[in-house]
Amino acid sequence: MMHRTCVRRTGPTRRLTAIRGNERLRPWYQSVPRELRDSSRYLVEARRDGVPVDVLRPDIVLRWDGPGGRRWLIVEAKLGDVSFQSGRLIEGSPRAALKDLLMYRTDFSHVLHGATTYGLGIAWGAELTPQPGEILLASPDAVGDALSLWGVV
Repeated sequence: MMHRTCVRRTGPTRRLTAIRGNERLRPWYQSVPRELRDSSRYLVEARRDGVPVDVLRPDIVLRWDGPGGRRWLIVEAKLGDVSFQSGRLIEGSPRAALKDLLMYRTDFSHVLHGATTYGLGIAWGAELTPQPGEILLASPDAVGDALSLWGVV
C-alpha cells in the first residue's frame, strides 16, 4: 500500500495531512478546528451572557476521515513537576488530564457525540497502560498502545 504525507501551506500557518489510501489524518497543535470551535457550548454560554472568552483549547486534536466516517481524538498532555512549577505533583497529572478531557467532552459534545473513544490523556511520570473506553490514559511509553485502541493508527 502506498503511503504519502501532504503538507499544505496556507498563509502563515502550515497544515499537515497524512494520507493512506482513502484515509486522512489531520492534526491541530494548540489550536481548535473550526468544526469544534463552531460547536463550542462554552463559547455560546459565555457570549450569551457577555463574558469575553476564547474557545477552550486542547494540546492536540486529531481528526481521522476514512471509510468508517470521521473520528476525533482530543489529546491532553500533563507533565507533572516535582519542582511544583506546574502547580501539581506528578501523581496529579493523570487526574488533571482526565478532568480536562471530560471538560472538552462537554464543550464539544455536538461533534463528539456517539464516539466510543474521544480522549487521550498523556501523563509523564505515571506508569499508565491505556484501557479501552471513552478516555485513554497513558504514560508516554504507552501512547502507541493508546492509538491502537483508538482504532485508527
